[in-house]
Amino acid sequence: MQTDIDLEALRSYVGDHLAGSRAGTEVAERCADGSDGDLEGYLRTFLEELAQESATLRTTLDRLEVSPPLSRQAVTKAGAVVNVVRELLPGGYHALNSLRDLEALCVGVWGKRLLWSTLIRAASVDERIRDLPYGELADQAERQERDLLAWRDRAAAEALRIPAAAPSSG
Repeated sequence: MQTDIDLEALRSYVGDHLAGSRAGTEVAERCADGSDGDLEGYLRTFLEELAQESATLRTTLDRLEVSPPLSRQAVTKAGAVVNVVRELLPGGYHALNSLRDLEALCVGVWGKRLLWSTLIRAASVDERIRDLPYGELADQAERQERDLLAWRDRAAAEALRIPAAAPSSG
């Protein structure tokens, strides 16, 4: 087994995902603010989980002795500007926005699942990050993906006035 990790590549990879986490947080906040009831409650819990995941990514970067590059910070800020412009458009937040945001969150969570599986393997050969809870976060992301897909299916039915997806038997 190779143990010479390319730390520069790993740092860059984790930094990319930290920037993605910031963007995902903004999408989830917007969706929660535009929702009510059970979906809003779910998204508030999801946001708490995102904060914990981001903290783990920052800890990973700290232990690998790096700070996020300014280019990634700029991408995150650009995403925030896009969100502000979108909110200023006429019509407010509606079912189609919810569908789009939930789909974006689904894609982001799928990416997180890939991230955590990669970090599990990296931790097996780098003792600095070995004790971080990547396995637990991988399980959490799998649950988040299932939950978000269900919410997304309901949003599609509402926004597009189509039949709801049949419940999965798994």
